[in-house]
Amino acid sequence: IGFDAAQMGGDGQYALYIPARGAAGNLEATPTAPDAQTRIDTTAPNAPAIAALPQFTAGSAIALSWSNQSASGASDYLAEMSTSMDFAAISAQSNWIASTSYSFNGLDDGTTYFFRVKSRDAALNESAPAATQNTTLDDTPPASAAAPLAAVTTTLSFPIAWTGTDATSGVASVDLYYARNGGAYTLYPGGPYAASPVSFDASTTGGEGSYAFYTRARDLVSNREPAPAGPDATTEVNTAP
Repeated sequence: IGFDAAQMGGDGQYALYIPARGAAGNLEATPTAPDAQTRIDTTAPNAPAIAALPQFTAGSAIALSWSNQSASGASDYLAEMSTSMDFAAISAQSNWIASTSYSFNGLDDGTTYFFRVKSRDAALNESAPAATQNTTLDDTPPASAAAPLAAVTTTLSFPIAWTGTDATSGVASVDLYYARNGGAYTLYPGGPYAASPVSFDASTTGGEGSYAFYTRARDLVSNREPAPAGPDATTEVNTAP
């Protein structure tokens, strides 16, 4: 017997029985309980909303999270990742999970990844994918250097120019380090410095002497350049006429 719930009110809980009729036209009595029951559910749950991702993400992993759609009937979710906006190829996926978060690990530095999530209910009705989010991984520190200085500087205050490069998110700032007369390097106060040059005042660092300098850059996701093996620039500060 073909049953069309669309003619009976659509989705819902249905109880069914079939009364038999004999050859003489006698109709079976109505049973006290249904012969069969079923729930018809053809309505998908709502699509989840993915939490916003930054333009750049430090490291090599993405912790993706999304809104809970259990109120609309969702029981589990599928998160997918691709390197193409149209998801022509799926790079990784979560499989169907009950959680509203999932971590994608082992991602490539400098690569932009796109993410989408959909939900489904107990009847396996699937929602449309959520609006996509994307971010670019940045797992490499920037590089910077203080510009060369004159062999002798005759003023206590002088500018120290610097340059910096970063392959992905960009250089945000540098810290300036100095050493005087062969001593240990010390962080020069006032940083980090977002613009070049840095105004250096030797009257606050011990006065005249032999100075060495280097810079350490940070990028926009806080990857930090390691200290160099040697100074970027050196000068002898001597104000004597």
